[in-house]
Amino acid sequence: MKKIHKVEFLYPGVLVSESSIEVVETTNPYEIKVPENAFAFKFFDVMEQEAKLEDGRVITHKETKRDDITYFPGGRIMTIEEVEKEVPDNRILISNIKNNSRDNKVIKTRMGNFQYYDKDKTIAI
Repeated sequence: MKKIHKVEFLYPGVLVSESSIEVVETTNPYEIKVPENAFAFKFFDVMEQEAKLEDGRVITHKETKRDDITYFPGGRIMTIEEVEKEVPDNRILISNIKNNSRDNKVIKTRMGNFQYYDKDKTIAI
């Protein structure tokens, strides 16, 4: 079985984040060269296995295993109080944090956008 490490970079989009995928040699987040306009990234592995059938045909089975962690280079974890001080006029953001965030926190990315913070799945590096 062949294992291929990949990284998905996330970029600001209009309604949802855009992304690109690259093959990488390592899954150490500190060794990844992050494009300057990407605000986050995630790892995943693709497992490939080939099998030869009796009739000579070769089939390939692919399985993807995603990492649950999202890395935010240059990101800053902020409490709702910090957001209210920094962007007091953004009532929609503040309301979303209050109603949708387990910890009443968000992460401000290096691109200036805000993403939900999950202490088990979000790492600022």
